[in-house]
Amino acid sequence: MKMKGFIFIMFLLLLIPLTLGNLAQATTVVNPDSILRPPPSNSPPFGVLDLNGLVTDQYNAFGLIFGPDRVAIFSDPPNAWGGVNAGNIVDLISPVAGYFVMPGTTIKGLTNFISVEIGFAAEGSLLLEVYDFGGNLIGSSPNDDGFGPNNRTLATLAIPGIHSFRVSGLDSWGMNQIEFGDLTQAAVVPEPSTLLLLGSGLIGLGYFVRKRIKK
Repeated sequence: MKMKGFIFIMFLLLLIPLTLGNLAQATTVVNPDSILRPPPSNSPPFGVLDLNGLVTDQYNAFGLIFGPDRVAIFSDPPNAWGGVNAGNIVDLISPVAGYFVMPGTTIKGLTNFISVEIGFAAEGSLLLEVYDFGGNLIGSSPNDDGFGPNNRTLATLAIPGIHSFRVSGLDSWGMNQIEFGDLTQAAVVPEPSTLLLLGSGLIGLGYFVRKRIKK
């Protein structure tokens, strides 16, 4: 009986890492129709941006915000996100960029996985770039990772510390879906002036304590 109990406990111990691994691999899928509040107006592809057509923080509840490049929604079909150029035209060539926040907040978020479904453009003609919290490029991938649920090409990256992304290319395209991993809060690194102030305070405190001890 003791042996059976021991085997059962060992089975549970082996099962826990597998369960945690599956939980860690959970992802969030967002498409243009995922908005939980009145969406921006659709703009015509290769046409002028609609007056109420700019996409910014409408997907904040999922932890996704678009920018700084301007983005609109057009009908592919299905609906897709497209870039807006300096002439206010949804030209399907301008970049689409965004960044992650903790869902429902403005607190900067990080993920270790992103996959974007980005149109009928030829494989290898578009580029997904990802950046860390400091704005440093940490990885890139062309759209050569197979096809998504809308039968458009995919670009996928699995890299720790992804805060923002940008998709660009010379061929016309639209982004039909974004999938990303669990979000964690980005750690704020103190500025050098803050560290200097903290160091000065600690030195002063140490001097004060030492002086009291000598007395």
